[in-house]
Amino acid sequence: MPDPAARAGILPAAVAACMAAAAMGYFGKAPLATGGLLVSFAAGFVPYAWALRAALRPGGAPSFAAVLVVAVLMRLLVLGAAPSDDVNRYVWEGRVQREGINPFVSAPADPALEEQRDDVWSGINHPDFPAIYPPGAQRIFRLLAAAGLGPRGFKGVMAGLDLLVVAALGLLLRKRGLPPGRALVYAWSPLATFQNAGRGHMEPLLLLPLILAALSLPVPWAAGRARARSLGGLLAGAAIMAKWTALPLLLVWARRLRFPGLLAAAGAGLLLAVPYLDAGPDLFASLRRFHAEGHFADSLNALATIALGPGWARLLCAAALLAIGGALAARESDPARGARVMLGATLLLSPTVHPWYFLWVLPWLALGRPWGWVALSLTVPLYAEGLVAATGGWEGLQEHDGWKAAAYAAGAIVWAAEWWRHRRRSGAGGAQEAGCGPG
Repeated sequence: MPDPAARAGILPAAVAACMAAAAMGYFGKAPLATGGLLVSFAAGFVPYAWALRAALRPGGAPSFAAVLVVAVLMRLLVLGAAPSDDVNRYVWEGRVQREGINPFVSAPADPALEEQRDDVWSGINHPDFPAIYPPGAQRIFRLLAAAGLGPRGFKGVMAGLDLLVVAALGLLLRKRGLPPGRALVYAWSPLATFQNAGRGHMEPLLLLPLILAALSLPVPWAAGRARARSLGGLLAGAAIMAKWTALPLLLVWARRLRFPGLLAAAGAGLLLAVPYLDAGPDLFASLRRFHAEGHFADSLNALATIALGPGWARLLCAAALLAIGGALAARESDPARGARVMLGATLLLSPTVHPWYFLWVLPWLALGRPWGWVALSLTVPLYAEGLVAATGGWEGLQEHDGWKAAAYAAGAIVWAAEWWRHRRRSGAGGAQEAGCGPG
């Protein structure tokens, strides 16, 4: 039965969420985090959590149209924020490709490319790194550069793609027999709103094909399974070529993809990579360097580093990730739940965790029991952005282990409470929520 009280609480929550988005857009005009931005970001979680709590009650979810309208408004309100310096790299790499330059071979700081130092070059982070984003992302960068778009134009495209992520999530929920209004777990998230539409991060290029792949992969009794597997494989390959983060999902989804899907994924990857293959092993040079040298806001990797040192810690975390992927491949038949657990494990085992990385997990939380990850999507970004605001930039940033531990402990406490509550309900024969645990 619909819950009128729950739905009645959605409207004021939506208004408050839009007000918080407007504040984030205003304070986000500075290129780095400020005190005002942090306050408005944290304040936005109050109506967001209220709306999410109402939406997860039986019959409490709003209509998907209402969720989408509010999502559009929130993203429009943050569009005035300054783009991330990552967007400068997107634009520059797109522009130099049009001059016949392979961004995997030549770094922005290469003296041979001095003539290519345009209006965005000075704002590129890590200018001594060649391209790290995969070939599929590079194809998009080139296409947008060919359309004459600069940083704000790129940011607007990411905002539009982010709304397509919301739409795809609504379709996935409907297919699972869940209320599409639950998509507000992603659609109204202050983190998703600000990092994609406000700062212009490219996470929608990863999330959109992944959700569509989970939507396409067949249930065991479905007709036309070979076509569905091939389509799912194509979409999975496109996601991997947008961000390497999706690569472990090939292992997790192997039973669903089977040979047709795995072949389609490999074909999609090869097709997108062809223009850049002259880079040879340098195609992965920046990725290797980033994971070897990068270390920021990590959790399990930080604990392993204390015990074993950085080299062994990375090996242990990689082995753990492989083991988790193998276990999911053998036991998890639901591609969406498998994606949630694997992407969550990737995030927790990673040596570098930027605030927008939590968006890898956020859409899948609409399937149920989201509160631990929702808490982390507030506390860890506040910790990371708070360091930036206090230091005045990313360069020379010194971590504060106590504050980092507190940020992750908040999520752990919520997870423990969520698990205990779920266990008590299950033991009492109560209705169980869809979804899975901390993963």
